[in-house]
Amino acid sequence: GATSLRSLTTTSSASSEDLVRVSDDTKNNNVTILSLNRPPVNSLSMEMCQSISKAIKDCEEMSHVQGIVLASSNPKILSAGLDLKELHNPDPERLPKFWDSFQQLFIDLYGTRL
Repeated sequence: GATSLRSLTTTSSASSEDLVRVSDDTKNNNVTILSLNRPPVNSLSMEMCQSISKAIKDCEEMSHVQGIVLASSNPKILSAGLDLKELHNPDPERLPKFWDSFQQLFIDLYGTRL
């Protein structure tokens, strides 16, 4: 049987807040909605990029899912883009990991079957 999509919420290890909420589309059971949830503007931190990538991969493993929709928990904006805190006076050990997670997110978005 199909795994419940509601159980695929990804979280940051530093917080219990859901960074990406995964839910079924109420109009189409073959579509999954990935709602970005990092207030105030869903900026792309390393953890956010990793969470989106994980949610995409989790959805790809479910044969009944044929498409995904990126949405936002904020009705006024999808995402402001890169988290500037990652780039201003960066931690030299974290910065390469951030860029790797950002590049992996683009690879995952571009390469998904969904």
